[in-house]
Amino acid sequence: MDKFRSSLFWPLVLPVPAVLIVLLIATAVLVPDWVDKAASESAITSGKQTVKQFKTIRAYYTKNVIVKLKKNGFPLKPHYNHKSMDKGLPLPATFIHDMSQLLEEEATSVTLYSPYPFPNREERQLDDFQQAAWTYLNQNPDATFSLQEEKDGRRIIRVALADKMVAPVCVDCHNRQGAPFNSPKTDWKLNDVRGILEVATDIEDQIGAGAALSNTIIGSTLAGGAVLIAFVVVGARRVTNPLNDMTQSMKNLADGHLSIDIPAKDRADEIGRMAGSLEVFKTNAAEIERLKKEEEEQERLTHERQLQNQRDMADSFEGSVMGIVETVASSTSQMKGSSELMVNAAANTSDQSSLAASQTEQAVGNIETVASAATQLSASVDEIARQVTTSTGVADRAVEEASRTNDTVQGLSEAVQKIGEVVNLITDIAEQTNLLALNATIEAARAGDAGKGFAVVAAEVKSLATQTAKATEDIRIQIETVQNATGEAVRAIDGIGSTIGQINEISASVAVAVDEQRSATEEIARNIEQAVSGAQGVLGNISEVSSTAQETGTAAQDVLAASTELMSQSQTLRDQVTTFLEGVRTG
Repeated sequence: MDKFRSSLFWPLVLPVPAVLIVLLIATAVLVPDWVDKAASESAITSGKQTVKQFKTIRAYYTKNVIVKLKKNGFPLKPHYNHKSMDKGLPLPATFIHDMSQLLEEEATSVTLYSPYPFPNREERQLDDFQQAAWTYLNQNPDATFSLQEEKDGRRIIRVALADKMVAPVCVDCHNRQGAPFNSPKTDWKLNDVRGILEVATDIEDQIGAGAALSNTIIGSTLAGGAVLIAFVVVGARRVTNPLNDMTQSMKNLADGHLSIDIPAKDRADEIGRMAGSLEVFKTNAAEIERLKKEEEEQERLTHERQLQNQRDMADSFEGSVMGIVETVASSTSQMKGSSELMVNAAANTSDQSSLAASQTEQAVGNIETVASAATQLSASVDEIARQVTTSTGVADRAVEEASRTNDTVQGLSEAVQKIGEVVNLITDIAEQTNLLALNATIEAARAGDAGKGFAVVAAEVKSLATQTAKATEDIRIQIETVQNATGEAVRAIDGIGSTIGQINEISASVAVAVDEQRSATEEIARNIEQAVSGAQGVLGNISEVSSTAQETGTAAQDVLAASTELMSQSQTLRDQVTTFLEGVRTG
């Protein structure tokens, strides 16, 4: 792998044999399959054409031989067993069988068969393919049924097509029972599938020719590939060898060997142009080397001049900077004292702020306690208001129920009154009946013995009328009792309605008072919230003052520390300036 990556030779050469190997594999795998498929398709197409030709010949034979014989009454008779008859001619189907026997020695054979054969072929059994073809083509009469199989070590294509009865004369012939037909089935119809025409074609020779073609292609590809690889190897060497030489030249130039010769400068291709570019690189490298030496000499002279300038600059710098350093040291000492005073003041302010914050926090706690109590009071007032509102609603519903009950009782009173009227009517009828019974008794007495039976009936009617009168009297008494009770119920319901109305008025008054109490409680809660807000604001300001004091103390301490550090740094700066100037002067 390293060798493959380190040279262009292999990437240029190896793709050619790789492609050749792929082509050889593809040829060995695909060509036989293509030939087999092409041979099968050709055999199927040829089988269809052969069946079509046989059908055409049979139609011609039927029209121009059989039909004319039947019309003209010739002594020749069509028969399926014509070979045993001196004056027999083959029937159209028998004609097909005879033709297929003549073609048995050819590579293609034609067979006509059916599950309903004539008597001379009734011993023949259909094989699996023939049975499958019969089933399939009866369901799909216009289709083709085919299969490739091996027979006696040779591959054949069997193609089956439906043989339909397309003419009335065919149907008439195959539906006859008597000689010379003796048809095994007599209920045929037009376009029924009468039999199967099968064409079997031997494709072994075509497949062998395909294999030979595949071998020829593979051999030709191998020969051409060997020649192509030779050319590619030679061409790759003509490219990689000069490239290797130039690579070595580039390495020598990189190592500083500028006197070497560049190879392949006389070539006119890309490698020659690359060699020319490398020659230009060599020339430029030599020029760069010369300029580098001149630059080194110029830098030496410049360094000497800079060293003298530094000595002069150090003398001037010492006179100006040392005075500044002394001034900074003095100012730093004063700033240190001021920082100490600021630290003490910030500490006192922080202590006082902490005390004020503690007292303010206590006040805020007390106010918050009052605010919580006010909130609870407000919630209690709200609950009372809700209960009063609920009571008012209940009272209103009670008034409505009392009103509906009063209406019901009034309806009951009216119904009882109507019942009383009906009872009075029944009483009148009973009195009339009693009077009629009395009259009937008198008349029966006048009639003597003839009116005795009528007198008994009149006595019974009178007794019933008397009972009815008593019953109606009892009902009247009950109705009066119900009317009195109804009146009392109406008066009681009116009293309930008045009482509920008073309760409703009292509830309304309580609601108004509760609403005023709630407003007052809410006002107290708002004032307490404002007090809490103000106290919290004060507490925040005190906290801010404390925080600011702490920050001031921290800043003062930082200033004090910085002042101390600055004093130390001033001394260090004085020492370093002295050391620096000594170094500048010495170069």
